Amino acid sequence: TTQTPSVASTAPSAVVPQAPGSVSSDGRGANPASRTPAGGLSRAKMQSQIGELQGASAAAKREAAALKRRNGELEKQIRARDEQVEKLTATLADLQAVTSKQVELFKRQLTAKEDSIRLQQASGVRPERTREAQPRRVLGSS
Repeated sequence: TTQTPSVASTAPSAVVPQAPGSVSSDGRGANPASRTPAGGLSRAKMQSQIGELQGASAAAKREAAALKRRNGELEKQIRARDEQVEKLTATLADLQAVTSKQVELFKRQLTAKEDSIRLQQASGVRPERTREAQPRRVLGSS
């Protein structure tokens, strides 16, 4: 007996093409074994897509692992640079402290020298010329 294809509902997803002469278990047409799953893909095609997705998933996992390794390496580099910055900052602070102390020392020496010159001038003694107070000769002049 040949049946014509029947439509169970008016929704497009419910319309399943059936081969002429095939009868489903519910008596409405095509054999369920010959039907394709929702979406119209055959079993072999679905298995092929599953394999592709599994391959893509494995590739994504490998890429994620590589990115994690790279991230770990970059974190190590950042930690090393941070340590280097901390050391340089401490060194700079030390140099600033030493420089400040030297400036204060030079200021005290200059003040003492100026006071000594003022005292000598006030007492009428001519200050002796020190090496720093002598005029400098310019190269090439006689």
